[in-house]
Amino acid sequence: MPVAILDGVDIYYEAEGELGGRPIVLIPGLGDQLIWWDETFVTGLVSRGYRVLRCDPRDVGHSTKFDKDCPDPWDGVRQIRIGQPFTMPYSIDDMASDIMQLIASLGLPTAHIMGNSLGGAIARSIALNAPHQVRSLITVGTHTGNLDIPATVGMTAALEDLLVAPVPRTRDAFIDYRLQVLRSLSGPTPPFSERYHIEREGLAFERSEDSLGRGRQTITAMLDTEDRSAALKSLKVPSLFVYGAFDVFTPPEAAADYRRLVPHARIELLLDAGHVLGTGHIPTLLGLVLDFLETA
Repeated sequence: MPVAILDGVDIYYEAEGELGGRPIVLIPGLGDQLIWWDETFVTGLVSRGYRVLRCDPRDVGHSTKFDKDCPDPWDGVRQIRIGQPFTMPYSIDDMASDIMQLIASLGLPTAHIMGNSLGGAIARSIALNAPHQVRSLITVGTHTGNLDIPATVGMTAALEDLLVAPVPRTRDAFIDYRLQVLRSLSGPTPPFSERYHIEREGLAFERSEDSLGRGRQTITAMLDTEDRSAALKSLKVPSLFVYGAFDVFTPPEAAADYRRLVPHARIELLLDAGHVLGTGHIPTLLGLVLDFLETA
């Protein structure tokens, strides 16, 4: 298996496309493995000459797990929700450092960096902390980090409870839970493809049962309270921010905040999309990304 050993953390990755292709790193969202990225999206990039690098972020998939450092993350989630202090063994910046080291270990001076949701926050951290490694930044469904605009402003209490509930550790229960989450975070159109998500979530469970890792990443996201407004104003790399009009994590106020903080960025709104993009959105997203990359 292709694994990069980085400061005591093993990061599993897969590369597709010609060795000399323009490198782009794809970072999945909270609790997701590298297989989250749809194959048609990946092959679309490869067909246009890109060298696509996908990785399992720490604590999921085939990368290092932090079970010994935080054996009961769901108890930590409960403590944080009632205002009690809790310490996590890593931060979003640590997860970003993994990717930066991975890029360097592969001998790549620079790469395009794309992330979804929490993966977008990791990508943003890379662009802010190591702009010399970043050809361009692309985020999908990622909040600006402005603490004046709560990321859950458009979320019901029931949905918030669902998102921080302990993830089941048996296959069928896991798939049922994930279908609830994905359906709740999807937009009105195209229709929710249950068969597509059952196959993907089943494959993810069989590849690696990551309930505890998903819990630890949830804590990492909950504890990420640094306001990045000032830092974003200094962002110089070419940037594309994509979000859905029905994304509860990126309300209209947060989307407008991108325009204020990063005026040079390209911002694309998917009118019928939620936080989770449907299968019908993949060709649109691919087209937006390819068009942006050609000018970045």
